[in-house]
Amino acid sequence: MRNCVIYIFKYNYVYVELSGFTGTETRRQLNFAGLLSALGSPGVLARGTLAMLKYDETMTLPMVNVPVLVVCGVSDIATKLVASDRMKAELPSSELVSIKRGGHMALMEQNQRFSEAVSAFCVISSNSSVFP
Repeated sequence: MRNCVIYIFKYNYVYVELSGFTGTETRRQLNFAGLLSALGSPGVLARGTLAMLKYDETMTLPMVNVPVLVVCGVSDIATKLVASDRMKAELPSSELVSIKRGGHMALMEQNQRFSEAVSAFCVISSNSSVFP
C-alpha cells in the first residue's frame, strides 16, 4: 500500500530516475519504471535488497554451459561495470556488451542499442560452434 501511495505522489520518480537512469530517459520510460517499482510487494522488495548484501554465485558461474550475454549500462550505480567484467571472465561462453549513456535501466533507456546487442548475440550464438 505504501508503495502505491508513493507512486501516486510521484516520489518514487525521483528515486527511479536517480538510481536507474542517466538523464536520457523519456517521461514514459520513467513512468513505467516507477509503476513497476510501486507494484512490487514491499516484502519481496525488502528480501531482494537484503539478499544482495550477501549474494555470491561465483562458484556457479563456471558451471553455466549455455551462451550468456552480459549487458550493462556504463553508468549503472546499482550493478557496477566491474561486476559485469567479472561475470564475463567467469562464464565459459559469454559476451559482454557495455551500453554507453545507460544506467541500471539501460534496456529501456537505450532500447535500440539493447535490442541490437541481443539480436546480434542470438545470430552469433546460433551460428557458432564455439557455443554448445
